Amino acid sequence: MDLEGRSGAVQDVAVLFSYDHHRDPGRRAVARIFHDAAAGVLAELGDSEGLVVVLRRLLEANREAVQLQLTGGSRSTMSAVGSGLGMSREMGIPDRA
Repeated sequence: MDLEGRSGAVQDVAVLFSYDHHRDPGRRAVARIFHDAAAGVLAELGDSEGLVVVLRRLLEANREAVQLQLTGGSRSTMSAVGSGLGMSREMGIPDRA
């Protein structure tokens, strides 16, 4: 995720979407969904307080989904999390307006 030239507030939240530290492949896969979504949002939107809010809410959803995976979320449940977000495969962001 390229954060060069982004505001400090955006960078502070965006770096929290890393996923390589997860040893469990299931948790890593779930966290990557949100990393990719954050990267897509960053590619489309300029820095603003609103962007920071969007990233924080996405981070909250990320943490909940990783926790769900940890506590017994199944592979089909995790697929539903990705589909429920309306993830666009090309951009990694919701495809609904």
